[in-house]
Amino acid sequence: MLADGSQARLHEDSCARIVGNQWSGEGPFSITFDDGATLTGTFTSRATLPTAGEPYTLTITDGSGSYAGATGSCLIDNHVSQRPYTEVQTQWGPFTCTIQTPAADAQPG
Repeated sequence: MLADGSQARLHEDSCARIVGNQWSGEGPFSITFDDGATLTGTFTSRATLPTAGEPYTLTITDGSGSYAGATGSCLIDNHVSQRPYTEVQTQWGPFTCTIQTPAADAQPG
């Protein structure tokens, strides 16, 4: 949940692998906000399974709506657990973003 009470949904398409108890993944991501605006970019992550939190960074390369042309990054405190008898992991955790947009940069300060 965001500070204003709205929600954002993170979606990652990762090429992931588990070697021993080490999970690693990389790929594109998108964050979609309640108003339909998005942030997009790439990420690389690594965590020892199970984990009580491993920080990793999303690199923002673009966006849409109020985030059109955005750049920046998000730091995620990622928690990962392996679902028993599957190749699926559950991931959760808080994240904080620093976002620059062309519209915000053009405003008088």
